[in-house]
Amino acid sequence: MKILRIYIDEAGSPHTEKPLDEEKFFVLSGVLINAKNYLKMRDSLNALKMKYFGNTKVVFHWYDIIHKRGIFERLKKSSIRRSFHNDLKEIYLQLPFCTVNAVINQSKLWDRYDNPYHPYHLGLRILMERAYFEAQDKRYSRVDLIAEGCHKTADTLLRIEHRRLLEMGSLHRTSGDFQSLGFGLTIIKKNKNVNGLQIADQTASIIRRTWFRGDKGETMPAQYNFVNKKFRTSRSGIYKGHGLIEFP
Repeated sequence: MKILRIYIDEAGSPHTEKPLDEEKFFVLSGVLINAKNYLKMRDSLNALKMKYFGNTKVVFHWYDIIHKRGIFERLKKSSIRRSFHNDLKEIYLQLPFCTVNAVINQSKLWDRYDNPYHPYHLGLRILMERAYFEAQDKRYSRVDLIAEGCHKTADTLLRIEHRRLLEMGSLHRTSGDFQSLGFGLTIIKKNKNVNGLQIADQTASIIRRTWFRGDKGETMPAQYNFVNKKFRTSRSGIYKGHGLIEFP
């Protein structure tokens, strides 16, 4: 059976009221990979962890990497930092996956709608719809969702929303569409070492940082120049609406 896995993580906090300007962007990213290729992803990242940190138990949280916290303090040395980021970039570009990313401007969301959809749940709907299209296009038999957990209440609400989408469908897909491909959901605790989720965290964090810089008229982070090369595209190579979806 050909299985499509989607590793899901977010950057920013989803707000249930209009946020402060510095909190307005919320990004939910999904890493889409054939289950048969996941071992290659795991082993590549584990080799990188061994090379720079001496063990494979290191969890790559992008915030800690950028701020050089904890075990990532050794990245304060510029030569090591450059080498690490170059190696990480090469792994990211060479691994066989693509990403779907929902960028939610929460300020505009609250300006436009009186009672807007929860930003995370909106992002989940967007990711599931694009994953359905990817599965249909590449002839997958099943889709599995693996999401990083947050806290008990948020995880419970996520399960409820996921079940609602399976039972009622979304704006662009029916419940039958989703159910035909399974779309089972597994929520993983935040401290677990799952390399697919770490790629999703990196992707979402870089995109969010890019949008904030663009909003201020600043130059985009250098990392965006390789992250955007993994966006899911249409057959004609267009990623907007396919691998990068801005809302509203």
